[in-house]
Amino acid sequence: MQGQQPSNLNMTYEQFQEQVRLRELQEQEQARIALQRAGADSGSGLIRQLIQELQNIQQEVQLSANQLQVQMDAQKRQTERLVQRIQQAEQFVRSSLGAPGAAGNTVQQPPVQGYTQ
Repeated sequence: MQGQQPSNLNMTYEQFQEQVRLRELQEQEQARIALQRAGADSGSGLIRQLIQELQNIQQEVQLSANQLQVQMDAQKRQTERLVQRIQQAEQFVRSSLGAPGAAGNTVQQPPVQGYTQ
C-alpha cells in the first residue's frame, strides 16, 4: 500500500479547490433533497400553511378580544344598574326617615327594580 498515494496529494491547489467546491455543491444538493423529502422546502406549502395558521390564530385572538370587550361593557352596565339601585334604596331610606309619620306604623314599600320614585 505504500505505492499508492492518496489522490489529493497528486493534485494542484486549483484542482483541490475545485474538488472541495464540487463536494460542497453535492452536499448542498443532498441537503435540499432531504429537506424536500421531509416536506420542508418552500414549494411544499408548509410555509404557506404556517402563515395561514398564524393568521387564523391572529383572527381568534381578535375575536376573543372583541368578546372580552362586550363582556366588560355588559359588566359595566350591570354595575351601573346596581349602583343606581343602591342610590334609590338610600334615597328611600332617607325619605322614609325624614317623612312625617315615618316613625309610626306606616311602612312604605321600596321602589320596584327599574323604576324610580
